[in-house]
Amino acid sequence: MPDSPTTAAWGGPPVLLRCGVGPAAPRDEPYEFNGVQWRLHDTGASRPWTSTQLLVNVSIEVPDAYSGQAELLGALAPTLLTLGPA
Repeated sequence: MPDSPTTAAWGGPPVLLRCGVGPAAPRDEPYEFNGVQWRLHDTGASRPWTSTQLLVNVSIEVPDAYSGQAELLGALAPTLLTLGPA
């Protein structure tokens, strides 16, 4: 587990969640899952998703080994929406 109060990791290979990251690049692809806006930056080995329009930006990096990334992001949405709008 990362040694930071704003970072969490789980699984193998690990999914990495970071709070308080910088904004996503405007050129990254936009998506929405259960009310949370995301930008996807596909690196080829993983898919970093960065939230937009929340008070705090959240990044979730999901290794390509995982399918069902939309389900994961959708399941996290109720918790993330408690952060409030930007």
